[in-house]
Amino acid sequence: MKTRFLLTAVALATAAHAFNASGQRWPAGEVRFQLSLPPLSTPLSDGSGSWNAVIENAMTIWNANVTAVRLTATRDSTAPVGEGNGVSNVVFSTSVYGAPWGNRVLGLTLQRYDTRSNRYQEADILFNSGVSWDSYRGALRTQGGESVAEFRRVALHELGHALGLNHPDDVGQSVTAIMNARSSDLDTLAADDISGAKTIYDTSAPASLLGFTGSSSYEFLGNELTLSIGSLRNQGDAASGTVRIDLWASTEPFTNGVPTGAILMGRHTLAAPIAANSSLAAFMAKTAFTNPPDGSYNTFLTLNESVGGAAFAVRDVLRFSGFLNLGPAKAPTITAQPATQAVVPGSSASFIVTATGTQPFTYQWRKDGSALAGATQRTLTLATITPSSAGAYSVVVANAQGSAASAPANLTIADGGNPGRLVNMSIRTVAGSGDDTLIVGVGLGGGGTSGNKAVLIRAVGPTLGAFGVGGALAATEMTVYRGDTIVARNDDWGGGFNFSSVGAFDFLGTPPRDSAIYNPALASGSYSVQILGKGGATGVALAEIYDASSGAFNRTAPRLVNVSARTQVGTGDSILIAGFAIGGSTPVRLLIRAVGPTLGAFGVGGVLADPKLEVLSGSTKISENDNWLSEDAATFGTVGAFNLTARSLDAALVTTLAPGTYTAQISGVRSTTGVALVEIYELP
Repeated sequence: MKTRFLLTAVALATAAHAFNASGQRWPAGEVRFQLSLPPLSTPLSDGSGSWNAVIENAMTIWNANVTAVRLTATRDSTAPVGEGNGVSNVVFSTSVYGAPWGNRVLGLTLQRYDTRSNRYQEADILFNSGVSWDSYRGALRTQGGESVAEFRRVALHELGHALGLNHPDDVGQSVTAIMNARSSDLDTLAADDISGAKTIYDTSAPASLLGFTGSSSYEFLGNELTLSIGSLRNQGDAASGTVRIDLWASTEPFTNGVPTGAILMGRHTLAAPIAANSSLAAFMAKTAFTNPPDGSYNTFLTLNESVGGAAFAVRDVLRFSGFLNLGPAKAPTITAQPATQAVVPGSSASFIVTATGTQPFTYQWRKDGSALAGATQRTLTLATITPSSAGAYSVVVANAQGSAASAPANLTIADGGNPGRLVNMSIRTVAGSGDDTLIVGVGLGGGGTSGNKAVLIRAVGPTLGAFGVGGALAATEMTVYRGDTIVARNDDWGGGFNFSSVGAFDFLGTPPRDSAIYNPALASGSYSVQILGKGGATGVALAEIYDASSGAFNRTAPRLVNVSARTQVGTGDSILIAGFAIGGSTPVRLLIRAVGPTLGAFGVGGVLADPKLEVLSGSTKISENDNWLSEDAATFGTVGAFNLTARSLDAALVTTLAPGTYTAQISGVRSTTGVALVEIYELP
């Protein structure tokens, strides 16, 4: 059998520097921004006749201090405005591409970069059109009791982000810099800003920059594979490492990495590195071919470079058009049905179907039996749910051999009187004193701007022994802080609350040596709970936080919106397992993070170098993440979570979970150990 396929090209602050660099950069040369800014009716306070002139002045200031790149602009651009379109837009906007502006946020830069080369591909700069703007020098001004945002210093700040600089004060630095998170009376670049940009562009070590270009194809005859590639290029300033080309077959397309279960059909390793600023044109190689089992596959090439030892990293990928269909042609068979769901009005909903058979497939989604116009993809997304969205959604998957209809998935409008919410979190780990202190965070928010919440917090030690837990802590001490202020303390529970009312087991012993604090009216805000072994003892302890409210849910009262715990992560039975429960009647959208490397920027020693995060319902895995994506950073800000260091190995995921009980399990990749922080946030 001989087959041929053509291609359709489809922040870490270091000890050596005070600034905070993201880890990404533009290739040397011109970086052009498309300005789509409104005209002015009167000149600005500094005499500028247009917003264009102000931001071009900001670019000139950066250009005077960095030589490897040059910021340029196209005025009154008609280029399309949108995230992920490969165009670096500069606009005033009422929203962040549909998402609301955060409180007091003046501007935002959204970057996209190639994860294989760490090079930027796009940087959109958005200015909040909902605030009052001017351009002036000197101290910040107010008008009518409101601050007047100064456009040039904000533009300098956002262009700094576009170049690859983060906020130095986000990682605990106290420096004079335009790149600090908040505007100040500083109205131009400081030495720290310039040093950061020069380090990224003018003093950084040379690196290779590998990629595919041109039309490519592959063909196989028997067990021999022929790869024909238009060009292999290295646009970097240094020679590549060892270069390898892999051909893959997968039932899922390549997105952020080679999909799990992908089949390696062929591999060729180049005999020599690719020199800096050079290309290998009309590249051809023959190698052994492995024929996948009968089925329908996406196929793609990965361009890989050695990164030390036997490890390789993907530097570029080429996806082939069409599908590799092997074996007899088959009609579609649906293997994963779209899921029924209850959705709160104003939120979004997605239905997805999975089918096997000979591809390509066509899809037609239906609501209550009637075809939905334009709903012809594998996934159906309803952006904004209204009462009229309720109904039965199904899809017909078809190919040349036949069709298959899915079972209907019912979308119901959730009861807004009892929305889903976090009601409990627990973590069992070793606790002691000093570095072994178990630290748990609690955030009360949502509802009204202020208020009180009934909360039960427990530190269980001795009672665990009655449940067969070995090495249980003999006695616990617990202190609750708000900032540096002690809110409550307990070292022997004396009663006063019925644990069974929140589904908690009773303490054993007379008197119990476990600790608990019940507060019927804990004020909204952020708290930390420290759990120690009494008398310096060390042992296994269980920390628990409960929403202890009784009666109907009160929408105006605070609720648990963030729970977290920092502790040691081991291997086997000693991995970090945090249990949590969602109450109410509707699903909840959560941000869950497993932070290891970034803790080092806050002075934490012995951190878990590469955490892996898994979310389970019982024994069923719901979702997982090993290394977070930079796109998640915008989500972090919506809940007040600190940024993760760019290109770190921390883990984070966003998931929507129905009411029920779950566990977040954190382990170290390759059985590593260390300190990690698990965080669970309710997302708006």
